[in-house]
Amino acid sequence: MNPTATRRAPNRVAGRRTPTTTTSTPPCPEQPPGVVVRVSTGGSWRSQRPMWIWGCQTWPDSRSGISLPCPPAHSVRPSGGSCTTTGIRTAVHPRSIQRCRRTPHRARHGGAPGPGRWHMRKVRPFREWVVKVAQQCNLACDHCYVYELQDTSWRRKPSVIPEASVNRLAEKVAEHARAHALPAVRIVLHGGEPLLAGKQRIEHIVSVLTSELRGVSDCDISLQSNGTLLDSDWLDLFHRYGMSVGISLDGDRTANDRHRRSRNGRSSHTAVLKGLELLRRPENRARYSGLLCTVDLANDPVAVYEELLSHEPPMINFLLPHSTWEHPPPGHDSLATPYAEWLLAIFERWYTAPVQETRIPRFEDIMERALSGRALSGAVGAVSDFIVVESDLSVELPDNLKAAYDGAAATGLNLLDHDFDTVARHPAVVAARGAGPAPLAADCLACPVVRLCGGGLRAHRFHPRNGFDNPSVYCADLRLLTTRIRDRVVADVREWFGRAS
Repeated sequence: MNPTATRRAPNRVAGRRTPTTTTSTPPCPEQPPGVVVRVSTGGSWRSQRPMWIWGCQTWPDSRSGISLPCPPAHSVRPSGGSCTTTGIRTAVHPRSIQRCRRTPHRARHGGAPGPGRWHMRKVRPFREWVVKVAQQCNLACDHCYVYELQDTSWRRKPSVIPEASVNRLAEKVAEHARAHALPAVRIVLHGGEPLLAGKQRIEHIVSVLTSELRGVSDCDISLQSNGTLLDSDWLDLFHRYGMSVGISLDGDRTANDRHRRSRNGRSSHTAVLKGLELLRRPENRARYSGLLCTVDLANDPVAVYEELLSHEPPMINFLLPHSTWEHPPPGHDSLATPYAEWLLAIFERWYTAPVQETRIPRFEDIMERALSGRALSGAVGAVSDFIVVESDLSVELPDNLKAAYDGAAATGLNLLDHDFDTVARHPAVVAARGAGPAPLAADCLACPVVRLCGGGLRAHRFHPRNGFDNPSVYCADLRLLTTRIRDRVVADVREWFGRAS
């Protein structure tokens, strides 16, 4: 659900229902956008649930005629009683609220004032950043969640991240790494097509980041590209800074060109193969991180896998098309499991190979969960533990959320005014990282398979009726995929142990 939504809970006093009022505050510089004020009127204040006071605006209650003051600067207390506020929740009845004019919040509570309790949360530091270095792309992939689905925010951002913004980004990442003594951080340069930023700008980005983090944390910098612009000069740059690059490819020419064409409609396949040929050379193998393939039911799964395998990738990531309940994926049927069956065909081919030909994180993650209960990555489950920095220095949630609705990934925070500790405490960020009070829908929490599938990606759970409080639109597929892999792996482990005994 929208992290700023409030639940409408009736108040009861002596068996009588009392009215509840909910409204929104206008945005202010000290508060993330979209937060709310909830005011409960009527009844004894002792019998009411704690009232929420968020925001930095005075808000008049039309029912009681009370103006609620800004909590950060002063405490709010019940008339004639002691102060009970901690900056956001006040267990008082609105009819008895008045401004505590004499004692500032810092003196009464021993800390700096803050607009909300989320500012006091313990920080779980970030270790991975996705940086949008270029907003444009030279391809027009019709399944692209950045340009072709619901979000339009890219149109309002700089086409290439400015150099001054790069310096600010590097300072903030190094500050965060230093504050939390992070031994290593990972930064992924992304787009659009990041190579459109140009060699000079990419080298500036990488050199500034490595310089700021030198002596603070080991810095692993990679880049995700469509591969069409890759040449030997780019590889020289990647070698100088120890960068790796991943390439997006959906299969052979027919499979790839069904979706990944240039803006003039021409095939992109030949250009991608030239880039992959460079990466496959022995001197460049260390720069080759793997392939990203979007699942397409129109393609034969094993043929796609064999084609991708011919390019000798160290890893292949299979991505489900980013879809929601409002805009379901092609071939979707709540009772059928076409995506699971597509992926299971590849799993059988991969799992039964006499030697490991490549890594597939989606399958490895399910296997690890089945055998140990731990996840190796976010390839399957709901948790996405990276944060996105856009070319205008706005900080956003994982950008697959852009498939849900326009602005779904926005936090309202930016690196000009906020640091990453503030970002990590933001309620929407906490929820996206799977640490909120209810990160999954009730149906998911009651499901025995949730330990394996993690509820699926958050973006895939969206419905305009109730936000993200739903199972994944791929729920049936995830159930079949994860249980089939679990059963196969567990059976094999039991057989191996039986032979060993």
